[in-house]
Amino acid sequence: NTKRELLLQLMEWMQRHYDTLIDRYVNGQKTLEGKLRGFFEQELYVMEHESAYTKVSLDLWGLGQSDAEIRAHYARGYAIWRGRISSAIRDSLPVLEPAYCETVASMLISMVMGAQIQYLSAPDSFSLHSYMKQCLEELLQMLYQRAAAHETQIDLEEAE
Repeated sequence: NTKRELLLQLMEWMQRHYDTLIDRYVNGQKTLEGKLRGFFEQELYVMEHESAYTKVSLDLWGLGQSDAEIRAHYARGYAIWRGRISSAIRDSLPVLEPAYCETVASMLISMVMGAQIQYLSAPDSFSLHSYMKQCLEELLQMLYQRAAAHETQIDLEEAE
């Protein structure tokens, strides 16, 4: 009935579409590397094939800074996204603390959002594929090192 209602319905559709893409790229993966790669590949797909989706999403995010209901919608969406990433990490590396996994999930989202802004601003001067690949490699290295350190600590505690 109103422009605002239309925007809210658009946001709901976008969230469902995003969930469908996450299901396509992430849910069938068995390894941590495959799952995290899926999150990055999903974003690559959207940026390369559905850039209008990203542009509208960023525009609506800006609108949400002055509209509490739109801001709450984004907060829920980010919570779902962080939860999915964090769960993928915890399922693969249960030795890691849940709070740490949540922080890493926030980092992954920040990496992707930064890529979106840079790519949309100047797609020819930004290597999206190299960026995503490097982000994945760095996150995996960080996660595996942290897990190994925890396992060593557990082994030492058990030996005492």
